Amino acid sequence: MAGEKIWYYYKMIAPVRECYRDDGTRTLFQIPVLHESGAEMEVALIGEPSAPESIRIRLENPTHNFTNDQWEAINHLAGYMLTTLRLVHDYSADFARYSGHEIAAWTQADKEGRPTLNIDVKVMAGPPRHIPIDEVRNTFAHTFDNRALFNALADSQRTVLPIQYRYLCLFKVLEHEFKIAGKWGDRLRLFLQPHDAEFQQLDCGPGTLLRAVNDLRDKAAHIKTGKRSDVVGITWRDAGRIEKVMPLLHRIVLNHIEERYGLTRRSPPGA
Repeated sequence: MAGEKIWYYYKMIAPVRECYRDDGTRTLFQIPVLHESGAEMEVALIGEPSAPESIRIRLENPTHNFTNDQWEAINHLAGYMLTTLRLVHDYSADFARYSGHEIAAWTQADKEGRPTLNIDVKVMAGPPRHIPIDEVRNTFAHTFDNRALFNALADSQRTVLPIQYRYLCLFKVLEHEFKIAGKWGDRLRLFLQPHDAEFQQLDCGPGTLLRAVNDLRDKAAHIKTGKRSDVVGITWRDAGRIEKVMPLLHRIVLNHIEERYGLTRRSPPGA
């Protein structure tokens, strides 16, 4: 059967819609792609000419258990299609999100190899959150002289921003707090060392938390990898490592900030 090994993966485009349908008749265009990983894939834009709804990636695989290379290719293709939309259609185009997480789906093709997406979305509103007025006022006044630091700290927790930018913002906080006259000394190592055991439980690779923090900073800051000449951005694997490390690093940094500056802590996403 033609469709047995064909899978369609979708990244939804903001705003969130009440339903998503794809039977192949609403394809605005589709482009075959031979990814650098060797995977033969197809990327398509789904929806109406005035309102694109999703980015669809087609690939062949015996099951939906994709390899790391396939996941990396999927994210590269979807990400670059979004970049293209921003360049020529709407600079504010973004993936649809709920509670800070991108909305995605996958389906298996029918017997003829056609897509079969058919999902409904119901967004449940949570209870209203009241603003702690006194706390906001006092924090503004107390932190204003260090606003560059706190802008970076706040951006590191904004899940709508790219993961590599959020990580670099958090790294900038570490530089502000522990780098003096352009040198770390032993300050950052001594700050992170008590958390090495907890870091090892994250299964993010060998070595210390300090080693991982510096390694991920290099990965997030440099958009060229190895001998590749193309601009590829952070890899799917590295993004996964950052997502594992960020909650731990956020907690450590926020504890430090709370103690040093008297800032009332707000739990970061994913903590």
